[in-house]
Amino acid sequence: MVDCRVLRALKASGRVRVLGTTGKSVQDSARIGFDLLRHYSPILAELEVDIRADTLNGESDRLPVSGGSAGQTILLAMISSLVGELFDARVCATGVLNISGGAGPVGGIQPRNGAAKLDAAWFNGFKKCLLPQVAMEELTRDFPDYIEMSEGYSCRIIGCRDWFDYARYAFSGIPT
Repeated sequence: MVDCRVLRALKASGRVRVLGTTGKSVQDSARIGFDLLRHYSPILAELEVDIRADTLNGESDRLPVSGGSAGQTILLAMISSLVGELFDARVCATGVLNISGGAGPVGGIQPRNGAAKLDAAWFNGFKKCLLPQVAMEELTRDFPDYIEMSEGYSCRIIGCRDWFDYARYAFSGIPT
């Protein structure tokens, strides 16, 4: 779960603060995401961004997010906070965010290694699971039955090339 709050700074700061128990790669992902957004809208340098990234384990226990695979999700949370629109609660996402906005490979999605992220998606009732296109191509090639099984649980796995692909599936106002 990633929560984001964007505030107008008293002085131009462009600060990004990551809260929760996270690793350096999550902090790097947050900075990359904010830098990418600032590229499209330089006025964002006047804002401060607070991000809380962790995983709920049960009702109240929180587990740390430690990998860069939360990058695309962190960027979606920033966009959501900036435009004031929640992204579709039926959509989950995983994917490294590179400095050009592309989606990089992630772990935890290959069925031969225990597809924990994908299994969690359909187990928790998500209708769409967004992942990097390169991972989708690997799944399609090596594990086509897994894709069919996920669809049987009403969870569509979708490959995304970049942050805009992720955004158009996560927000209702962008055509897919």
